[in-house]
Amino acid sequence: MVDQMSSFAAVLTANAFAKTDFIFSTWNTKADGTGTSYKDKASYPFAAETSLYAQWVVIPNHTVTFDSNGGSGSMALEIKNAASALTANTFTRAGFKFTSWNTAVDGSGTSYADSANYAFDVDVTLFALWSANPRHTVLYVGGTGSIGTGPSALSVLEGTTFVIANNTFTRPDYAFSGWGDGTSVYNPGDIYTVKSSDITFTALWSGLNTSPPPTDADLQPGVRSTIRINIPGINGTLIPVVVDVPAGTIDISGRIRVVSNSSPAQNSLGEISLNVQILDVFGKVIPKINRSLVFSFVNPVGKNIVAESQDGFTWRAIPRIPNGGTTIAPGQVDGYYLDSQGHVVIVTSHLSFFGFKKIQTKKVIATVSPKKLTLKTTAKMRASGGSGTAAIRFFSSTPQICIVSTRGVVKALSGGTCRLVAVKGGDSRYLHQSSAVLSLKVVGPSIIAFGTGTLRQITVDLGAGYGGKSATIQYAPVGATQFTPIAVVKLSSLGRVIKSGNVPNGSVLRVQVAGKTIATFGVPGK
Repeated sequence: MVDQMSSFAAVLTANAFAKTDFIFSTWNTKADGTGTSYKDKASYPFAAETSLYAQWVVIPNHTVTFDSNGGSGSMALEIKNAASALTANTFTRAGFKFTSWNTAVDGSGTSYADSANYAFDVDVTLFALWSANPRHTVLYVGGTGSIGTGPSALSVLEGTTFVIANNTFTRPDYAFSGWGDGTSVYNPGDIYTVKSSDITFTALWSGLNTSPPPTDADLQPGVRSTIRINIPGINGTLIPVVVDVPAGTIDISGRIRVVSNSSPAQNSLGEISLNVQILDVFGKVIPKINRSLVFSFVNPVGKNIVAESQDGFTWRAIPRIPNGGTTIAPGQVDGYYLDSQGHVVIVTSHLSFFGFKKIQTKKVIATVSPKKLTLKTTAKMRASGGSGTAAIRFFSSTPQICIVSTRGVVKALSGGTCRLVAVKGGDSRYLHQSSAVLSLKVVGPSIIAFGTGTLRQITVDLGAGYGGKSATIQYAPVGATQFTPIAVVKLSSLGRVIKSGNVPNGSVLRVQVAGKTIATFGVPGK
């Protein structure tokens, strides 16, 4: 501190000294405090020169005692003489959550949050306050195709643990492989810690290898062949299927292969599913056949749908041959009729998957977020629901505007309305099922062509930033890299124009301003 001088009485300069673990008390004319004392900023006469010595008092320690208040564990005393953060709580209480500290056991005193700052100016006992954990429900469900009653539901406290129950469901032709909670897989007897929500365990199943080996039969170009197949049903029963291959079906020697994709339980219910191929002598698939094959089944249609699939994922209903006919018309790829006993006979001019299917009973629900994008940004598509074991796939019906990955990541390519759909695939029991179409707005420059044939209406919308400028509309045919001009146009004040032009199917349209490509569009078709 600077020496203070005055020729008349004045207030002493405020103390600016500090001493660790001490507080300033007074000034004194003697170092040991036996002289005359003056309070901080007291009036001094300045009648004579003197030295004033700071007098210090030790800051006392104060103790905080932590009380578990019904909890368990221990915490050391916290002893300090200056403001500091309280020791973090380490007490626990089964079925309860720590909320705060309080100077009163019933919570009516002063509250302190965990690790809050405390002045340590008085001794105090802080009592832990607790709130009872909420209860949550534990459910067990069997999942698709399961039979029977599951383990009883439980009501459990949040933060506690319980033992996962044994499975009591069954599923024909499947083995139980664990319980899934949507995140992880657990086995009966595992210890599960209850978090902050209800828990649903769904039984997980793995298919048993019950499918019979493929049925192969040799074929000759000019010889009719009849192949009899026995498909396994439940309890050792065999279900016959007869395949008639007319002479001239193929032009070279080969063999027909029929594979059963359905389980014995499904077969016994009439839900037979087959994959049919004709192979050459080297085992390669012969893609085209010259005559229609005939498949005769012993089961009626019932409530099933006679269907075919080229990929095993999407299925198409096979039409019934009209007017009691037994052959398909020229240009028709397949059909079916009922024989005199009411049994199904499929007539087909192509090879694929054939089966008796059901409509999925659960809706496929799809969402996309966000619902508005700018160019090159992405959104996330999600889907759930549907029936059966097949996967869900995502599709864009407007790939010129947006594309979607197998994981549901949507990428904006051009301005316009992006249309998306989720499809739950068909399996050995069900047809495929689609969600409702989702629309997603992509904000940005766009060029779009409408119409059929080659003459199309081309709509350009580049935004007001391009208002009044000249633009060139061009197209490149399928497989070409060179673009052909369609027209040079002047954009409106909003950057828009509509123009007609000849654009072949499958072409790529683009619009350029000052030699720079602003937007592109893939014209549908081939």
